[in-house]
Amino acid sequence: MTQGSSSVVCCLSVRCRSRSSADLNLQLYPGLQLTPQRAFTNHCQTYKVLEMAMNSILNPDDIKKALGAFKAADSFDHKKFFEMVGLKAMSADGVKKAFHVLDADNSGFIEEEELKFVLKGFATDGRDLTDKETKAFLQAADKDGDGKIGAEEFAALVRE
Repeated sequence: MTQGSSSVVCCLSVRCRSRSSADLNLQLYPGLQLTPQRAFTNHCQTYKVLEMAMNSILNPDDIKKALGAFKAADSFDHKKFFEMVGLKAMSADGVKKAFHVLDADNSGFIEEEELKFVLKGFATDGRDLTDKETKAFLQAADKDGDGKIGAEEFAALVRE
């Protein structure tokens, strides 16, 4: 599809101010069609688009159950969460697509600031991770010690 078309199928960038005041970009995958005229002006709308993208990859019912299981602060367990949402059993390509949805700024990495809001990447009603959960998640995934999670590190974490 050429630039300027009335429908975007492969990639759509969405920029807005999130609660963390970070600029967000979003990559969408085939099957999700949005018109470029549609305005995404606040973080709630952006998280809704993230949710739509994740629902095209994973089962929405599995996501809902997993988010419910980790609703309480300081209860998040990435291994159990990835298993519950179906990421652990997913193909390498599916895990990569999920990574790109969670990489909100399209940097090729999930940084600590993005990680705090990672559950919102699965559903708009996902809670923010606590600072303790965020740091534990980052420590578990960041094998090279650069302070961020790359696609290969994410895939390895999912497979644990």
